[in-house]
Amino acid sequence: MAIAWIATRIEPHLIEAFRAAKWEIKSFAPVEFMANSLSRLGDVDAIVFEITDSKLLDLCREICRKEHYPMLAIVMNLAYAQAALEAGADDFLVAPFDPIEALLRVRRLARASDIVRVGDLKIDLVAWRVSSGNRRVQLSPVEFRLLACLAKRVGQMVHHVTILDEAWGWKVEYGTLAQVKNYIARLRRKIEPDLHNPQYIISVPGEGYRLRNQRQWEENCRAVAKIRDDISKP
Repeated sequence: MAIAWIATRIEPHLIEAFRAAKWEIKSFAPVEFMANSLSRLGDVDAIVFEITDSKLLDLCREICRKEHYPMLAIVMNLAYAQAALEAGADDFLVAPFDPIEALLRVRRLARASDIVRVGDLKIDLVAWRVSSGNRRVQLSPVEFRLLACLAKRVGQMVHHVTILDEAWGWKVEYGTLAQVKNYIARLRRKIEPDLHNPQYIISVPGEGYRLRNQRQWEENCRAVAKIRDDISKP
């Protein structure tokens, strides 16, 4: 497993516990990180982020808005802890802290990320189980792999090529975009409350599809409610 550790300076003793547990550490200096795209994070299971000022809080907010990584914030006091949680971090530790506690918290966050929740939709990527509210959603293996492909990148656009590769194991020349479109339609019939106004799986014309994350889902619900309220006004 791998984590991105964003800090001005990482004390060696803080990451010994992670390396002993066979975690890969990808370290980033905040100033250097802010000058580059978020794609530098790459394939990591969680983020440890040392937040010491308002600029780093803004960076935390930007990452949480654009990406979906479990994040442990390292802060100096409880005021920063509250601000970090409001910015989108999942948990926090106040420095100084026991490195073993940091490892246990990050491990818990990474395991929790195997279950993706959006609105009433719950996707268990390990148990291969999907539910909507109290209703179990029965999916074929291909349907689940397609949904899992989106869920692993929840909130982000996933290109048709990636979907074909992960859901079917085919390269572009062996699969067609129509095939992806047909299976997206099948998924929507099983998980969307309103097929004409999808809440969960969103089309990105010419590119692919996106599974809304919880924040995007809530924003959409508020927007829809406002439109309905405006329409109902005399």
